[in-house]
Amino acid sequence: VVPTQKRDERLADVAARQFGLFTRDQALKIGYSSEGIARRLRRGLWIRVHRSVYRLRGVPGSINQRYLAATLYGGPNSLLSGEAAGHKWRLAGCRAVPPLIVTTRKLRDPSIYSTRVPEPLPAIDRGVVDTIPVTSTTRTLIALAATSSVGRLQHAFDSAITRRLTTPDRVAMRLQDLNRQGRRGAGSLQRMVDEAW
Repeated sequence: VVPTQKRDERLADVAARQFGLFTRDQALKIGYSSEGIARRLRRGLWIRVHRSVYRLRGVPGSINQRYLAATLYGGPNSLLSGEAAGHKWRLAGCRAVPPLIVTTRKLRDPSIYSTRVPEPLPAIDRGVVDTIPVTSTTRTLIALAATSSVGRLQHAFDSAITRRLTTPDRVAMRLQDLNRQGRRGAGSLQRMVDEAW
């Protein structure tokens, strides 16, 4: 049995790296019991953010916290996607919008938009920004192509290329790989790639 002070210190270390957040599984691994978790929630020492995702009392909320909480809730293979991921990559025209995640799990939290995929996205489509798992810049642009105006997509594309977060070749390759099923907005993004060469 791990002494309470040691458990609290270990949990504080985990939460410090995760914008004040931690999961039920992380708390259990540190040595908290299910009853200990329930007791801290009842006392208000821990705040429930999503099912099995908690925040330490006194830690202020932030957009990074909201984004990481969504991916923690979505499971180990979930990624922030769409405009939210574009915001994390600091792509031009991308705002701090509510989280959209790509996950293999079926989620039941109305505060999180999700796209369910049959298997985790491959490594080429994954990235991390500020400890938040996100779609790669290239995959983010492909997601934006389906939801953004051509003008906003052009701004995001130009900023990604200028900042060398991706290349026209990389975007063209992923578009070709992913466009077999047909993908909304792919034509607009392909024209941007063609003009960038």
